[in-house]
Amino acid sequence: MSGVFGIDVQHSRTVVALAEAAGGRVRTDPVGDGRRALIPNAADAAGWASDAGSLTASSSGLHHWRVDPGGALFLRGLRARLIAYLGGGDPTLAGGYPLCAVGEGAAGGEDAADRGTAGGEGAELRREAAAAGLPDLLTAGSDDALLCRWLTDPAGDADPGFRGPVTVVSCGERRTTIREYEVVRTEDRLSVRRGPGRRIDAGSGAWTDRLCAEVLDRCRGVRPGSTLHLLDAALEYGARMRHTPSGRSLPWRGVLADHLTAPLRLTRADMAGWDEVNRAVGTITGAVADSRSSGPRPTVVVGGLGAVWPFAADALTRFGSVWSSTEPEFDVAVGAAWWPALSGCFIDGPAGTARPVAAVAASRPTGRLPSPPWRPTTGDSPTSAISPVSGTSPAAGEPEPPWKSASGPPPADAAPADDSTPPWRRS
Repeated sequence: MSGVFGIDVQHSRTVVALAEAAGGRVRTDPVGDGRRALIPNAADAAGWASDAGSLTASSSGLHHWRVDPGGALFLRGLRARLIAYLGGGDPTLAGGYPLCAVGEGAAGGEDAADRGTAGGEGAELRREAAAAGLPDLLTAGSDDALLCRWLTDPAGDADPGFRGPVTVVSCGERRTTIREYEVVRTEDRLSVRRGPGRRIDAGSGAWTDRLCAEVLDRCRGVRPGSTLHLLDAALEYGARMRHTPSGRSLPWRGVLADHLTAPLRLTRADMAGWDEVNRAVGTITGAVADSRSSGPRPTVVVGGLGAVWPFAADALTRFGSVWSSTEPEFDVAVGAAWWPALSGCFIDGPAGTARPVAAVAASRPTGRLPSPPWRPTTGDSPTSAISPVSGTSPAAGEPEPPWKSASGPPPADAAPADDSTPPWRRS
């Protein structure tokens, strides 16, 4: 088997997904650290990610444990994790499992906006990765990666015959990237023309921190064993809010819920009225409005860790039909895993001739995945299909892979179980 690791480096978490070819199909799975599917950007002498000793250190800062995810210490831990995930395999191009990264949170890798060229913002990230034993690191823009996620979604709107504008809004914790595209697609050909793009300093981090502060203010000095558990619970709250009707209040049930001196119940409108949400969402929608060209209403693709919350997607419905996956926190990483196979279909400036997708994949040194799921073979049967990022069932008779089960019991002060286990609580 062979595949590509897609990596989305955010401020506090790193999201990794593996798109792996097997039996003519492509299976995608999140690659956590063994305890969490979203990897905390923590590393020290005691351990890496969820095992870092700094996570339980006493401090008043929510992110006191954070290290630069583009630094050697974190990247060496990531390499060790990927080797273990592959059962001793080599996460390199030579080993059949290259890496493609998008990075808002890594120094020198601010959204990897150089698109993989030798001398852009991602150059430092590539140098650090090579020094940590991860050579041949490819980089992509979060906007391009998110569009790849949409293009490879068999349940999405990009069916064969699709032709039209697409506006991509990749929401991060600290930054949001916006770009317009013109997509032309037939059964086996694809052309993606890039339009103007913008990267703005707005994301979900500000209101996530505000929510954590609201919880702590109601606890009269009681603190969680680790602030990461509180941030986990805040993400869970955001996902629950995304699936809760807009007028219904949502109680806080996460870590420290038993210590609240006053209930914390919020509706979407309550949080949308916060200055932190207003400023960020207003900046995002203003940037989308400025980037719009005249013509038909676009499909608006929204994803990324910041899209766990509903606010950006809610506000963008006025621009066009909004697409968002069921687990937007994984979308950029999954799209990054598809980038090596599809990047040859992307062009800048005036539209060009659509290229056969299979020919593009074959021309790329890392294009080892089967053809994307929209390309048919005989009849209506596709040659590959990308499965949902998590919750993928093994084939009949195939054992459940070991990375689907946690490596140990949950932390003592972890959030109590809700209707279902959120993906960042799984490995």
